[in-house]
Amino acid sequence: MPSYEAICFDLDRTLCQPTRDPDDVLAAVFEHANIEPFCSAADIRETVHEVSAPVTDRTFFESLFSTIADRKGVKPS
Repeated sequence: MPSYEAICFDLDRTLCQPTRDPDDVLAAVFEHANIEPFCSAADIRETVHEVSAPVTDRTFFESLFSTIADRKGVKPS
């Protein structure tokens, strides 16, 4: 296992720029999940700080997308 001297988190994207458009990534996620898109990357950025501290990544994203879906009146299928 390699040793690391530092691990950096670029939460505000000042160190690294994404190579893919966030809306393109989100569209691919909806397509992979076979779900009609109901939000944009901007909706996620606006809502992400309202989600309580997650226990796991899965519970975080479940809570995030549920919050957005509730706001937009999207019903689970």
